Amino acid sequence: MGDGRGEARGSGELHGAEPVDLGRLREVSGNDPDFVKTLIHIFLDNTEQCLDTLERALERSDLVQIRLQAHTIKGACSNAGARDLSALAETIENLTKEPGASFDPTLFRGLREEFQRVRGFLLELERS
Repeated sequence: MGDGRGEARGSGELHGAEPVDLGRLREVSGNDPDFVKTLIHIFLDNTEQCLDTLERALERSDLVQIRLQAHTIKGACSNAGARDLSALAETIENLTKEPGASFDPTLFRGLREEFQRVRGFLLELERS
């Protein structure tokens, strides 16, 4: 993945074609279909809010807030089984630890794009 400054991987390149590990999602939910739906909504709403906050922090170059939001997204994605999204958030989080950190906008765009891919997958899963 390089140094992460502009090499946000394309959809599914890190862990396969599906953006969510359904086994992980079922494990976290106790394989309860109703709870899966609840988790999907909570995950999508919270992650969208974190992405918005992260975007504003990037505009201000607020490294503390960037690190916090990226870390929050990484953890939520890991719990939900969205591995590629988690890895992208981790890349952003790690960049904040480097002296003189700067961010290529393509990295955040990649994060947003992967979130949209995850969102579509989860909403389709919910309908099925």
